[in-house]
Amino acid sequence: MSIIITKWTTWDDTLTVEESNVIGALGGFFKEGMRWKDYIDRQPQDWWVYLEAIRAEVIAKNHRFCGDIHQQMRIPVFSDGKVGRFSYRAWGDLMAAIWAEAENNNYRYMDFYCTGSGFTERGTTCPGCGIPMSTQLDLPTAIAQGKNQAAACLEKTRQTKSDWPERAAKALQTFIWQQKMYDRGLVFTSEQAVQYCYDHGLTKAHDDRAFGGVLQKLAHKGVIKRSAITYQRAKGHGSIALKWEIV
Repeated sequence: MSIIITKWTTWDDTLTVEESNVIGALGGFFKEGMRWKDYIDRQPQDWWVYLEAIRAEVIAKNHRFCGDIHQQMRIPVFSDGKVGRFSYRAWGDLMAAIWAEAENNNYRYMDFYCTGSGFTERGTTCPGCGIPMSTQLDLPTAIAQGKNQAAACLEKTRQTKSDWPERAAKALQTFIWQQKMYDRGLVFTSEQAVQYCYDHGLTKAHDDRAFGGVLQKLAHKGVIKRSAITYQRAKGHGSIALKWEIV
């Protein structure tokens, strides 16, 4: 049976898809000098037809987006109902392999890892916030850069939804109160808090990183603090982050 991509959709729209119908994994191995065969030989053979479908579509339509865009709005849905959901690094592997072969160019996975990650030295910035996007950093540096990006995203959201920060703060405080009241634990992830807010009616931010700015304000007020417990982010690139702790 010939497999094609029927549409591109968001990550959230595929969360009900059974894991057996998901193509994709972690990655981060594709380096300069590699080509398509180096990539495809490392993938399960039953995935090949789907990866070739992505390759055909990407080349035909000149798609060159990175892992963050893939996860936000470019999840491929295949003609048999399966979907392709990759980490930032795994998407970077795939795109680098496609274009390295197509152009006989020495791409690496970081060139397609996250918007700006391969070219920050050339001034590539987040279209919304106007600041360089993250690359792979050590944890303290990543946290420091994350604070700057969160503040920028929060300000961008405020410009279009002036009362969003206040409504987000109230929603987060309700989440924290319920965590304590119902003994759900004093440690939580940013992703858990964000999902709670959206599940309870908060409108979407310009970028989910805007929540970081609100969480930081709550930390300054002594409501929460950074814990010493790390976790791997479910969304994004699977990088390591610190959980929050309720004071």
